Amino acid sequence: MRRQPTARLVSFGLLLVLALAAVLLGSGQAAAQSTAETAKPLSPLHPVFAMLDADGQNVLESGAPVSTMQTCGACHNTDFIASHSFHADLGLSSMTAPGQTASGRAWDTSNGLFGRWDPLTYRYLTPAGDARLDLSTAEWLQVLGARVAGGGPATTSRNGAPLTSLAPDATNPEANLLTTDGTVAPWDWKRSGVAEMDCFLCHLDQPDHAARTAALAAGDFGWANTATLAATGIVTASASGWVWNPQAFAPDGALLPAYVRVQDPTNANCAQCHGLVHTDANTPLTLTGCDLDDPQTATTGQVISGQKISASGVNVAGKDALNRAWDIHAERQLACTDCHYSLNNPIHVQESDETRPSHLVYDPRRLDLGAYLERPDHNLAGSKCTVHRRA
Repeated sequence: MRRQPTARLVSFGLLLVLALAAVLLGSGQAAAQSTAETAKPLSPLHPVFAMLDADGQNVLESGAPVSTMQTCGACHNTDFIASHSFHADLGLSSMTAPGQTASGRAWDTSNGLFGRWDPLTYRYLTPAGDARLDLSTAEWLQVLGARVAGGGPATTSRNGAPLTSLAPDATNPEANLLTTDGTVAPWDWKRSGVAEMDCFLCHLDQPDHAARTAALAAGDFGWANTATLAATGIVTASASGWVWNPQAFAPDGALLPAYVRVQDPTNANCAQCHGLVHTDANTPLTLTGCDLDDPQTATTGQVISGQKISASGVNVAGKDALNRAWDIHAERQLACTDCHYSLNNPIHVQESDETRPSHLVYDPRRLDLGAYLERPDHNLAGSKCTVHRRA
């Protein structure tokens, strides 16, 4: 039996529709790829770069976790940065025997989060020789990881050796862990990896602090900095772990411009570890009790917001008469970095009277901008960082 012309037309029409759909889909994918390739980075000054692992290999080839020290170290002196940052050190370099810190408290062994008793968690970093284990180094990082930028005690032992050089040892508080049943187990740093100083936390516009904190809490320290990238599209979580997205990279292995989201730190970046920052003037600010996610707010009541207290949603006595802002600096549109800047930033640097030649009222000489970008001091003005720098 011969096929009817109508049937032929219908078949031909279907083929034509399918072919047109394939063309449109292909052009859409090509356009999306072209957009990603031609889009500009967030910062017009920052070039594209490759994501490198701890061995300096491109993560697309190795599938390993990203190393911020290697990746950012391709242009910046990351060893200098990590060793000139109280955010990384957290008291490691000032550790003493219990009771010999400036606080005079018998339970403190340093002036920072690593070694100073924490009233929010009611946990104590166990020094060597203690009969009873509370927080070992590994559990300290699991419990307080949300407030730890990495580097310092997250990579280095108390005597300066790499944590990965320590053998698992149930009697060593730097290489053991108090388990949930109260027994002490050895901790293997080579298996868990360490948490390098996480540049992404402060220098990306959308770091995933929650994903990073979850990785640290799980003891997956080596992948924590990779988890910070979860919201960028560069890497995705799978049942087997983190997987790098090839579509985010150019053929030469560098990130496509659209994925280079590097920026100067904002108040939101600082808020991840410090306290509540509220920037939406149209939405009343609210507080949820003593929220430990905002430790500085929980311990001091400090809130970074330009909103009037009377306009907030917080239940404060005599609120209607409180027509001042929560923070006068935020009200004046100042950012955290306007006052807490790098000490060797040539824009802000002010030489002390002790080192400035007596015949000079003003010394116009400044560190070259290129030299500053290579070795920016991450001890910040007007904070504990300056104490760390003088120590």
